[in-house]
Amino acid sequence: MRVLLALLLLLEQVLGFVLVLPQQMVRLIALHSDTFDDCEEKALKLCKEGNYADALPLFEQSLELPGDGFDIVRVQRTASPVGGAPVLRDLEETRFPSNEQKQTSYFNIAACHAQLGDDAKALDAIETALSLGFDDFELLTSDADFKIVK
Repeated sequence: MRVLLALLLLLEQVLGFVLVLPQQMVRLIALHSDTFDDCEEKALKLCKEGNYADALPLFEQSLELPGDGFDIVRVQRTASPVGGAPVLRDLEETRFPSNEQKQTSYFNIAACHAQLGDDAKALDAIETALSLGFDDFELLTSDADFKIVK
């Protein structure tokens, strides 16, 4: 998305006039996120505005973005000069949402579904959050977003 935006700005400079983009494209560019935290921040802002329908896909997207969790993976096999140990250049860090971030996302997904009146999907998302270890039952029972489901 950022590359697209950069190309559009470059095109505007070359052509010498401002391009008028469809509102939906402007919105997609504005909502694009590269990290879990960025995506979650945008979704929470939409929730505070009462815009749960637009926040929901962002919370779902956050589950696919780099977060606090990480792993070191071997990306290729090359012969090590000292034996079977991996060569550092063969290793790469990969990032993904931590378990706590997943719990938070599923909780927020459930809240969005509850506000949108989809109780079954809200309960499914809460079940997923609980299966990931979510244990803040006080929040679950007191959160205003879930009064509709109760």
